[in-house]
Amino acid sequence: MKIYYREKSGGIEILRCFGIEGRVEIPGMIDDKLVISAAPYAFSSHMDEKEDLKNASLWEVSDGLEFGREEHVLAGNDVEEIVFPYTLKEIGRYIFYGCGNLKKLEFSDRLWCIYRLPCIGEADCAYGAGKEVWC
Repeated sequence: MKIYYREKSGGIEILRCFGIEGRVEIPGMIDDKLVISAAPYAFSSHMDEKEDLKNASLWEVSDGLEFGREEHVLAGNDVEEIVFPYTLKEIGRYIFYGCGNLKKLEFSDRLWCIYRLPCIGEADCAYGAGKEVWC
């Protein structure tokens, strides 16, 4: 799996993930820093990757499954499950926009801020499509 990220005050923000399977598991630490947020549109099929990933850093991990298989962007309908780390505090706006096959989200009670419209699609979500949550 490949994860594009940027450093922000207090830790790491996830921008985009690439992998083989429809399941994404975000690590709690990247480059010895806590993963504290997921950027707006991080899993949306509507992100402008050329622009948004221009100054991003890249973290890679090999799980042995990619031999002979090409990684692709894990966004939109290609995402079925996302496991966020216990370190995550914030999820950006429209993060799941267009994720019609998203069936499961996993996060801890440390998550204290979900920006507006976190779930659009068929996924079950604690905050439901259209509800705004402000921090």
